[in-house]
Amino acid sequence: MQPEQFKCELPSLSGLVSLVLMLVLAGIVLFYAKQRQQEAIVMALKVRQQVWMDHLAVLQPKWQMQNKPSQWHVDGTALRMTPAGWPIADNEQECTRLWQLLLAEKPAPLISHIRSGDGGCAYEAVNVSLQYNYRRQSLVFSEIHR
Repeated sequence: MQPEQFKCELPSLSGLVSLVLMLVLAGIVLFYAKQRQQEAIVMALKVRQQVWMDHLAVLQPKWQMQNKPSQWHVDGTALRMTPAGWPIADNEQECTRLWQLLLAEKPAPLISHIRSGDGGCAYEAVNVSLQYNYRRQSLVFSEIHR
């Protein structure tokens, strides 16, 4: 009778080993998928940083040709401008409008949170952000380490 008991326990032991191996493989796949997703977010935000600066470089000469108005309309969007030609965004709504104007897209789903602060906006995604500051005349990409 003991050989039969051994045969009954053997399949459950191999099933347990198979289950553990499948869970380990699933964990590895999820880890690498999460890494690739983060790399894609980083690349997407860096591309948007470049596009933002390119579009701003196109808008500034147009603003100068119109005698540098402090209030300016671009494609139906009202902007307040600094004397140096940088759009002013002091609240979340203005930050969102500025993103849409310069990048021709809505911030979501890439951007999960927009904060307005002293001199500009912070556009935050998963572990990365773009910091726009019209006073410093900068748009800085940074990684958020948590």
